[in-house]
Amino acid sequence: MSKRTILLSAFLLALAAAVAIYFLVYNKPHKDAADLKPEHVIEATELYAQYSSNEADADALYLGKMIEISGTLEKMSTDEAGVTSLFLSADSEMDNVICELDEIYKKEVPELKEGDSVKVRGWCSGSMGDVIISRCVIID
Repeated sequence: MSKRTILLSAFLLALAAAVAIYFLVYNKPHKDAADLKPEHVIEATELYAQYSSNEADADALYLGKMIEISGTLEKMSTDEAGVTSLFLSADSEMDNVICELDEIYKKEVPELKEGDSVKVRGWCSGSMGDVIISRCVIID
């Protein structure tokens, strides 16, 4: 074989490996919150209080981890991107614990109204005034 054929073969093999890795990594389904055990179970008011008193300590405990939150629904909304969010009371005038529902459960959202007790499970994304929980599923 010529040097050119060997280089072309090596390039094509590397390209095929890169494409395979891309599809394995980026098309991998995410973990389903409904099937996982939470690392922490906490009330929305307590979670918000911990973030309000010391965000760095709260991040160390909760950030990026699966948590289960119970609380009182203040409101529910869907934004222009189609993300449905549950706003749980945090005993704060301006802020809430916002639970963004997982896209795969969007059609299964039960009829909820203000004042209902809600329990959700999802990944803590930290605080930006409000405490954000992403990819949530409502737990019965």
